[in-house]
Amino acid sequence: MRGRLLAIGLLAIWVAAAAAELSEVHRSFMAGPAGFIATKAEKKSFEKLGSDAEAERFVELFWARRDPNLATAVNEFKVDFDLRVAAADAQYGGERGRGSMSDRGRTLIIMGRPFSITHQRPESMVDKIAGPEAEKRGGIEVWTYRAEQVPESVKANEVYFVFAESRLGVNDYPLDRDARENARAMKLFAEAPERLLLHPDLKEVPRVGLLAGSKVATSAELAVLAAEPRPWPEGARVQTAQGVQSGSLFPLWIHVRLPEAAPPAAQVVGRAVSAEGTDAGSFAAAARPVPVPGGRAYELSLPLGPGAWKVELALLGATAPVAVTTIAAELEKVPDDGGWISPVYWGAEVRQESQASLGDPFNVGGWHVIPQPGDRYRLQDTLSYFAILVRPGLSAERKPAVETSMAVYLGGKKLTETAPEAAELSQLPGEVWMFGSSLPLGAFPKPGEYRLDVTLHDSISGLRRMTSIPVTIAAR
Repeated sequence: MRGRLLAIGLLAIWVAAAAAELSEVHRSFMAGPAGFIATKAEKKSFEKLGSDAEAERFVELFWARRDPNLATAVNEFKVDFDLRVAAADAQYGGERGRGSMSDRGRTLIIMGRPFSITHQRPESMVDKIAGPEAEKRGGIEVWTYRAEQVPESVKANEVYFVFAESRLGVNDYPLDRDARENARAMKLFAEAPERLLLHPDLKEVPRVGLLAGSKVATSAELAVLAAEPRPWPEGARVQTAQGVQSGSLFPLWIHVRLPEAAPPAAQVVGRAVSAEGTDAGSFAAAARPVPVPGGRAYELSLPLGPGAWKVELALLGATAPVAVTTIAAELEKVPDDGGWISPVYWGAEVRQESQASLGDPFNVGGWHVIPQPGDRYRLQDTLSYFAILVRPGLSAERKPAVETSMAVYLGGKKLTETAPEAAELSQLPGEVWMFGSSLPLGAFPKPGEYRLDVTLHDSISGLRRMTSIPVTIAAR
């Protein structure tokens, strides 16, 4: 027996010594917000880790198993998770610790933003939800989630999370475990780890290229970017824009148009580097042409963060490079929790693509906007223009109130300006909305170089965005 006890004691010492090998950042992983979504099996596996290298592999695989699209370089789940953690820390943190570790923080991280939040005094009608004990504690905060915000397994039109101050003025608002309305809330907490685990059998993190569906480019493939001379067909053009993939992802959209005389491209190869020299990644993929009048276009959506970027891009034919260029672009910082209005996307040709996904290049709610080469149009053309709004201000009826107006200039001189009018918006997935409109250019008095200043104004949040659209109208 003594020998067995000695062996057990030595094993305990060995396990403790192994755990001590982990640095603080890794030891605290499960004690932080990630612990809310970790399965029991993952927690047991984490306890057995003996080095930082093992912990790093565990954490990388932990997030990959929850990635909704393993074919892209960006883990959309991880991006949203980190934003929710940051918002919870900012909103609910204080002397009691990190806001993300509070009950409200946990709810925000797992469930997202509620449909509505109501604040009530204990003597109010909410006493019927929280019970008579609420009178002894303080304020009550009720978060309401609609049916479309909760898993389909929850059969309810609304789900409530009821938080009650431990005593008046403390502002801690823990989840009231005694409130009967919190039964579904506790069930959602318990189910979250398994529900959010999308790839439980994943053993290795996929290595993919920066472009969705691509692989990482090899050194041999990237060598074409440094070769001289760089081919660039006469009449070829590039247009970029800051796109929207979700309320937290804002990729760089690239449209490269080659003339009909240029050979078709079979492969696209490239890489992106920040202004500070940070390598965002590379890609090599089959080129997918978009037929356009007078040639072919090749479009890309690259998941890059805010800041200035340099994208080196090569379109390769069957035997030789067709076009090689370096594209400079800058992406603005979008607020983590506030509203944002995208630049306006415009063109004379718009194609309805109902199967398209939010984030596809120059696609807004299923409408593919084809950029116009040189912004040159005819009087018989119709200019279509769109914008995307992220987290716009909402009324009590949960509707945005956005106005649009336009000022028209010819040769730098203002011709007219329309009065603000209500903009028609359509909701896209998440907290994203789209605006679209069109303008027949035949209404313009004559050919010339015009500028259209399109303004969108969120009258609830006060947010405003103006985009100048250059329009050169040629004679018939």
